Amino acid sequence: MLKNRIPLFIVVVLLALTNLACVKEGCTDPEALNYNKSAERDDESCRYGDKNVDLKADILINHANIAFALYSDAHTKAVALKTASASFLDNPTKDGLDALRQAWRTAHFYYLQGEALRFSSGPIDDEKGIDRQLDAWPIQPALIDAVNGSYVGIVHDSTLIKTISSASIAQFNESKGEGQISTGFHVVEFLLWGKDSLNNSISNSGSRLFTDFSLTDPNVVNAKRRRQYLSAAIDLIVTQLAILSSEWDIEGGSNYRSGFLNMDVDKALKLVLTGLGTLSGSEMADRALLLPVYSNDQSKEISTFSDNTYNDLIAMSNSLTIVYTGFYESENTLAIEGSSLHDLAVILNNDLDLELTKELDASSELITEIPQPFDWQISKESQLTEGPIQSAASSLSDLERLIIELAREIGFGLQTELP
Repeated sequence: MLKNRIPLFIVVVLLALTNLACVKEGCTDPEALNYNKSAERDDESCRYGDKNVDLKADILINHANIAFALYSDAHTKAVALKTASASFLDNPTKDGLDALRQAWRTAHFYYLQGEALRFSSGPIDDEKGIDRQLDAWPIQPALIDAVNGSYVGIVHDSTLIKTISSASIAQFNESKGEGQISTGFHVVEFLLWGKDSLNNSISNSGSRLFTDFSLTDPNVVNAKRRRQYLSAAIDLIVTQLAILSSEWDIEGGSNYRSGFLNMDVDKALKLVLTGLGTLSGSEMADRALLLPVYSNDQSKEISTFSDNTYNDLIAMSNSLTIVYTGFYESENTLAIEGSSLHDLAVILNNDLDLELTKELDASSELITEIPQPFDWQISKESQLTEGPIQSAASSLSDLERLIIELAREIGFGLQTELP
């Protein structure tokens, strides 16, 4: 009987081996990408790297969707501008000119809500110079049409452009030197409003008459070329916004979107954050707000002929919020929302996100507190050391600093200074 008994030490070993076989193995390090919280024994399978890589990829997809929606909406409003222009030119009246001016304000507002897509090596800033053709400012009015009774500019001088068309004004744009702008929203603005008064104490915009577009008024000089110029400039805006929309279209094939989403995620995020930081600091705080004040020069405001700068600034502020929060309520589609820079900031540094969100709200609020018209406020603050314009600029500069901090949290630096 004793010979058939299994030695006790063998039983112990067998039980131990059985227990070991039942222990779940896996990566037990919470810092690893493949951490398994149910694993009881580490099997040396832990992998390390960027735990947020999937979130970053989702942020970029949502960003691309928002970019497409922004440019699609801007294109829709530009088409409406073209329709209003055709109606006005068919029968020029004061009411028709007022309606056309409002269509311009709306189209420009929707375009500027995509301003945070600039400064990031995207299609708006490519070698074709689309932004320089769409929305360069300031422009030189005398290059476009009569100023102070002097019949100059493309409207009156056929040696500059013989036949006015979208192609000819696009080719002429800045061909004679930087700042020699012949296309874009602000050329259309000048054609619709005329030159604003240089007297900052007078709170009114340009005062072009609807009769400047009349073919039957014998007192109007070169109405035909002025009408041609208006139509050509608006047609070019419509065409260029269609191009920008197509570059971000999910069904656009080998377009910018496809290349953007195939980039290294951190490289693509750096482009997005560069756009945000440059817009908030160099473009809005320094160029759009402080430069007109420090120079006491209303010609350096964004929309000087229409006195629409206040609304321009609101649209640009909206753009910052849209891109950071990853949410846009489009007119053409359902609301676009998804993973965002805000979500990533919460994970990396929640305190920084709270600061950034607070500064976004603060700068937006301070912009709405700038008195209208903007050129009148320029004249007031140029004599002061502080004021609503300068307060908004300070907040936007703080926002730029926080965006640069977020970039560092992700793992890269930013260059947000304009040349």
